[in-house]
Amino acid sequence: MTVLGLDTSGVSASVAIVQRGTVLAEHTSFSSEGSPTPSPPAHANHSEVILPLIEAAFRERRLKFSDLTALGVSIGPGSFTGLRIGLSTVKGLAYGSDVPVFGVRTLAAMAHRVPSQVRGHFVCAIMDARKGQVYAALYRSDADVLTTVMEDTLDTAENVLRRVRELTTGGCLFVGEGTRVYGELIEDLMDGRGSLTVGEEYPSTASGVACIAEKRFLNGTPDTLHTLMPDYLRPPDAVPPRPRTA
Repeated sequence: MTVLGLDTSGVSASVAIVQRGTVLAEHTSFSSEGSPTPSPPAHANHSEVILPLIEAAFRERRLKFSDLTALGVSIGPGSFTGLRIGLSTVKGLAYGSDVPVFGVRTLAAMAHRVPSQVRGHFVCAIMDARKGQVYAALYRSDADVLTTVMEDTLDTAENVLRRVRELTTGGCLFVGEGTRVYGELIEDLMDGRGSLTVGEEYPSTASGVACIAEKRFLNGTPDTLHTLMPDYLRPPDAVPPRPRTA
């Protein structure tokens, strides 16, 4: 099996090629010898980099599109524009081919990228949603299996952390860019039971997308392309103007 995963949900875009849970190649839009930089610029245009990243991953492993078994793409939560770019890219690749596509929850992919031996008993994936809010989900780690304890949530950081504290016993690993913004608050509200990492020492989120897509390919059916949509959790800021009344 050869699975390509894409993630464009956050400040960096990443792609990864996975075979049987092993990452064969991964590239990000802010890479320096394969690793994201500590503070990637927020102005990056994912639409300009995602196809070159895919091409670079293919070249590295001397693969072509026809070698793929499946495609995985992060579907949210995350950047409105970024999610649409990732999904439209995957749909464009898949239309006219028999390669199945799997939409993967962004936070699940973020948690999955953490190696099982360093997860501890609980993992909380957390993203800065701006406006004083975070996207977060909580998982219990049993060997290689992550079980959802708290579904994807959009709320204030304080509310999320209080809920995580209530749902966990012992330590909890917080992973994701949200740790950069809310690190001090996590340490305070978790009473010393929270450890933090942005995740730069782990594989890309795209690798988690690809690994989850691979498991779903083996255990279930793919998503239908025309019904696969991003899940933003939050309504868009831009809404159509109301029609004028006479």
